[in-house]
Amino acid sequence: MFKAFQALSLKINVPTFGCSSHLSYYSEFAFTMAIPFLASLLVLIGFVIGLPMMRQKPRVRQFWRARMLQVWSILMFLA
Repeated sequence: MFKAFQALSLKINVPTFGCSSHLSYYSEFAFTMAIPFLASLLVLIGFVIGLPMMRQKPRVRQFWRARMLQVWSILMFLA
């Protein structure tokens, strides 16, 4: 059973900053743990940038909120 699923597995190696910078383990750990916070902050900034557009129509407002929630959920899944 495991051999059957092994063919379907997708392995993504995300490069770390260890080879390009000289961060200590704790600095790299803190940076890695800050990624969800930074991604949420970027989505919030995008939401605020779209506020003038949201004042136009209620449908645009609903679409923009849904799109920002979608982007945030995808980023949290990837993080």
